[in-house]
Amino acid sequence: MRDNVAVGDYVVARFDGSSSAYATSIMRRSISPAPPMVAALPQSHTIEGIVHRQVGNDYEIKDISGKEYRLHVDSTTKRDGNITVGDRVMAVTSSVPAAGLPYLTNVYRYGNPYAFQGEVVRIDDERYIIRDAMGRETRIRVDDLNRYNSPIRPGDRVIVMTGRLPSESPYYVYKIGDPRFFQGDVVRIDGTCYTIRDLSGRETCLYTNPATVWNDQIVAGDRIIAYTGPPFVHVDQLAKR
Repeated sequence: MRDNVAVGDYVVARFDGSSSAYATSIMRRSISPAPPMVAALPQSHTIEGIVHRQVGNDYEIKDISGKEYRLHVDSTTKRDGNITVGDRVMAVTSSVPAAGLPYLTNVYRYGNPYAFQGEVVRIDDERYIIRDAMGRETRIRVDDLNRYNSPIRPGDRVIVMTGRLPSESPYYVYKIGDPRFFQGDVVRIDGTCYTIRDLSGRETCLYTNPATVWNDQIVAGDRIIAYTGPPFVHVDQLAKR
């Protein structure tokens, strides 16, 4: 179905979801006022980048601008079945409230002994020796499971996160000052949005999802130490480029 459409006309086009570029109808509309149905139409976004990590049903990719995303696929996602690390992919996603926003990956209540700060005093082969504020030294093993935001050198101040003992087990190690590291008070909780007021007084809404690792039960009023991951997006289609 279509009106007598000409160049310059304002139109409303219906199509069969984000999987098709073919319109089932295209009708002319007056420019003012815009029909309410236009605002209700779902929006789709395309993300293209290189897969640099896969965790279960999640793919971490970096787009051409260098921005990182965590793409979540499930039974509703149309995807190529042979996507692996190193592939260039194109993802089509519908707009959702948490799309494109960082999400909490590891969350600890302040004071949890499994999350502590310290200084790297030396590096012996594949191990960091980190001295905390009490002067205690901990040996941190570095392997493929260890993640850190940039090369770490002796003298760096770091935050160490782990949920396992003994100290020889893999840890997460990040430099202090990393903008994705948060320390502050939980002001309020609205569904999956945790509003955190950091030590400078700035408030930030951080989202949670099924991949979030909760090391403590967190309620409003708690002071937390947390790290955020790439923006979390549910994907409608995922294909190789």
